[in-house]
Amino acid sequence: MIPVHFISGYLGSGKTTMINCLLSQIKGKKIALILNDFGDICVDSSLMHVDSDMIRMELSGGQIFCPCQSGNFVKDIGAACAEHPDLILVEPSGLVKPAALLSMIERMSASGDVSFGSFTCVIDPLTFPVLLHTVNAIAEQASVANRFVINKMDLASPVQVSQLKELLQSVNPDAQVLETKNSEVSLKWFDRSFFPVDLGSERIQSFATWGATGRPKPFTVFPRDTITSMELEEFLCDVAADCLRAKGYVATSDKGIVIAQIASGKVSVQKWDKPYGRIGLTMIQLVSHQAEYEERLK
Repeated sequence: MIPVHFISGYLGSGKTTMINCLLSQIKGKKIALILNDFGDICVDSSLMHVDSDMIRMELSGGQIFCPCQSGNFVKDIGAACAEHPDLILVEPSGLVKPAALLSMIERMSASGDVSFGSFTCVIDPLTFPVLLHTVNAIAEQASVANRFVINKMDLASPVQVSQLKELLQSVNPDAQVLETKNSEVSLKWFDRSFFPVDLGSERIQSFATWGATGRPKPFTVFPRDTITSMELEEFLCDVAADCLRAKGYVATSDKGIVIAQIASGKVSVQKWDKPYGRIGLTMIQLVSHQAEYEERLK
């Protein structure tokens, strides 16, 4: 059976960079990659360094486990299996409800084509402690994880790391804990398959009743064509404190296409000369200010 490995983690934790690191190590293996970006515009897809002989599928405009996409996810898994890859990597949205994913894989494994490989949760040590208590999706992801990858170790103090490890131990004492920086990981980590978490356990069932209220809804804004890169950066700096995450391609009047991001409260606006997806800036907030931002950017 083909193992299916999930790589999750909150937006900005470094999971896309981590997958790129894994893809750079492929030698003699065939990998299928399924991406589910957090908004209608699939930015992560264009950031992936994918070889021509790799199998890649994209799901945007909805979560994998939602009715609008769950059928497509099952179809994509089937299509990937038909290509006989050595393993399937799935990058779900950072706001995914993971128990539903694991349940789908459990049902699909009955066919004998796929099996559960692992659920890896990539963690930003600076933001995770707060997110764990404010976003149900993060808490559930941590609870089902087989493996925690604490990323950005170079940005955290020894005290912060120690406190984070204690927190992870209290949330999920069974998970393996690995440390890294710049999302540098080894593909050999995925040679090992884990047993899936018991979905009927009290720990997992405690998340069974939450739905959309525990998962902030993304929205996309479309800045005016005449906006400059400096005006865009000033806007992002103004709203960064209220944004859990923002990401997208924006057409500016002075630098052309730029990739704009807010991650861990930090703003980045960089010129983009590579292929890109749809224009637009997708944002996530606990309390949406979509109408206000649309007015400011028009």
